[in-house]
Amino acid sequence: MKNWLASVMLGVITLILFLGLFFLSDSQQWPKGITIGLTVILLIIVNASFTWLFWQSRKQHLNEEEDN
Repeated sequence: MKNWLASVMLGVITLILFLGLFFLSDSQQWPKGITIGLTVILLIIVNASFTWLFWQSRKQHLNEEEDN
């Protein structure tokens, strides 16, 4: 249950960050290279976070199976 809630929260935060990045880059008229670079970095961080959450839930299931 905790991992499901964390995934939903991470998804909402990710959406806010991506939209904020694009609105900020549009209003400040950043070069496209900077916007693309920041988007790639943010995408890598988000993917690593979702992978970490998946691994935490998987580790919990493995520990439960090991106890049985």
